[in-house]
Order: sequence, then structure tokens, then C-alpha cells
Amino acid sequence: MKALGLLIILLSCATEMKRELAPLPLSFEAQLKSQFHRIGGKAELRNDVIKEKRVAVFDWDNTMIKNDIGDATFFWMIEHNLFVAPKNWENTSPFLSKKAINELNRHCTLKRKGKQVHLSTSSGNCGKTLLSIYADGVVSEDAPAWDKSSKLFNKLLIEPGYAWAASLLAGHTPEDVKEIAGMTIDHFLKQPLGAKLKLHGKEYAGFLRIYQPMKMLVDYLKHHNVTPWVVSASEQHLVEAFAERVGIPAHHVIGIRPVLQDGVLTSQFEACGPFPQNNQQIITYRKGKRCWANKIIFKVDSPKDQIESPAPIFFGAGDSDTDLEFLQDSEIKLVINRNKAELMCHALANLDNKWFVTPMFIEPKPKKTAAYDCTAWDLPSRDEL
Repeated sequence: MKALGLLIILLSCATEMKRELAPLPLSFEAQLKSQFHRIGGKAELRNDVIKEKRVAVFDWDNTMIKNDIGDATFFWMIEHNLFVAPKNWENTSPFLSKKAINELNRHCTLKRKGKQVHLSTSSGNCGKTLLSIYADGVVSEDAPAWDKSSKLFNKLLIEPGYAWAASLLAGHTPEDVKEIAGMTIDHFLKQPLGAKLKLHGKEYAGFLRIYQPMKMLVDYLKHHNVTPWVVSASEQHLVEAFAERVGIPAHHVIGIRPVLQDGVLTSQFEACGPFPQNNQQIITYRKGKRCWANKIIFKVDSPKDQIESPAPIFFGAGDSDTDLEFLQDSEIKLVINRNKAELMCHALANLDNKWFVTPMFIEPKPKKTAAYDCTAWDLPSRDEL
């Protein structure tokens, strides 16, 4: 892969763990502009939709920011006893294993008398159980927390843990969730780089940072009439609260979208593709990201086309295998390298010569000593650049 202008600029912004990112050099605009001329000229654009409606789609967690707003909010809510007790645990996810449901019933069920009850999670077994299921995917004796044998499960449409975190916001209003997110963001942004959060005997990432080079890229794209959107596998209102801080308005954010009932979030999700309102089978994950981009950004009406037709994205940026489908759809593709094998195999193969790779801007992963084994995707095994 050629180390072209955008790649060179982004590589230059990688930073050491113990200091904040420096701003991009003044030559950034000129070099990125050359990329618009090289790749963005009409002769090389894939179709008329891209010519008429230039859209950039950014993943959020570990693409626009360091670490994960969904994780951080989950941890914050555990610490501050903010989860509303569900009427029953089975309704929070169709993929919870029987053992997980039994443990949740044993440790986290409270008697409700027609009013909201918050779970006690800052100490004791309830919080420990929630964390174990969400963060590790296991319950006691390392038994699986998720049953992926269900006919409802499709690994290209949903990750049960991500969906469950959104479902557990049920009982809150959108305003509640944005307020919780705001407190979470403020707290985690104040923590030093590399900070760890100790919770129920384990350590988790304890800080957040906005990737300033990515914020500058958003500003640059806006200046050149490219409309930035965020498509994230974190819950809608969490991402809205954070995206505003990089100049992306709430109506250009697509996250996991719980259905509202009487102004309150439920544990079911809005319709996309062939999946109806109140489903728990598709979220903004892999093909689900394409589905939601087609539905909301490009106004595709056909349920089949929403999920199967490539979204006509001008510029896409992501960090994980879960971003692969919308990045493949994009004319220009930027990968933040977290050593995710499937994504990196496609990026390093660079079959259309429009993939760019940059290290993480904070705490970059060390270069792999062995080549990526890409045989599972019918691609040649590759060393990093």
C-alpha cells in the first residue's frame, strides 16, 4: 500500500501514551485536498448518488475517541446504581443463556410495586453479575452468558452484549440517558491517560479522549461540503451527547435505537431491513450499520435493499471488524489499526487502492511480529506496513 498524503498525515499524529495529541501540521489541508482530487474526482466516483450527496460515515468508539462510551456509561451506571430493574430478565435479550437468566434472577431481581426500582449495583453480587455478563460474556464457573444457537442470532447483524447494554437503559427517558452520558463523559475525560477503573475486583479502561486529528478531519470534510455522520454500535443518546462535542449534531448520529413507549426507552429496537419495530435482532453492527445508513442517510425504502445494497458513502472511518461492511461500501476507507484481523486483512490487501491505515492516536498497538493470517477471507496473508 502506498503511504499517500492522508496516511502520512495521520501517521504523523500518533502519540505516546503519556501526552496529549499535538494538532495536525499546517500542511494537513493541502495534502488531504490532494486526496480529494485524486480519489474524489467525478471520473472515479462510483455512482451518481455519491456525486450529488457526499457523505462521510465515522464509527465512534475507538475511531473518533479513545475507548468506548458504551463501556464507560455501563461502568458509571454500575458505580452509581442507575439501572432500572426490568420486569423480567428474559425480555432484556433473547440471547441470554439459561444460566445467565438464573443468576440475574438470583442476584438482581427486586419486587416492583408499580413504580421504578433501581438495582443496587455499586457493591454486591448484582453489579458483579451484570459486569461479568457484559464485559466478559460469562457467568459463574465461566459458563457462557450468551446462547448464540438461537435461530434469531446472526453474527453479521447483532452482538448480544452491545444490544443488551442498550436494552438495560429501558426505563429512562432520552433526556435521562443524555444526562447520564454527559456526567460519564465529563468524568472520564478528566482522568489521566492510561487510567484504570477498579470495579468489583477487576480493572477496566478508566478514561476517554477525543481524537483531535479525527475532529480536524470532520471539520475539514464539512468545509469541503462533505456531510459527516456517526454510525455506532453504542446506544443512540449516549453517542449524541458525545458527538456534539466534535461538531456532529444529534440528527447526524445513528446508534442503537431503542423503541420509545410513553417517552421512555424500552428494551426493543426500531425497525431496519426485514426486521420490524420492537425487534431484538438487528443493531448498528456490521451489516446493520449498512442497513441503518441506507435507511436514514440515503432514504432507501426497500427493506431488502437497506441491508444488502452497498451504501453510497464517500468517506468511511472505522477501527474494527464490525465496521467492515460500511467501509467496503465507502469510496475512501480509513482504518484505525487495533490489530483486528479481518479488517486489517482487507485493508492491507487494498484491492481497490483506496484503503488507508493509521495507528491508534493514543496508546497505539505494537506492530505485529507475524503476518495476519488472511486465508479465512480468501486473501493473501499480510505483514503490517
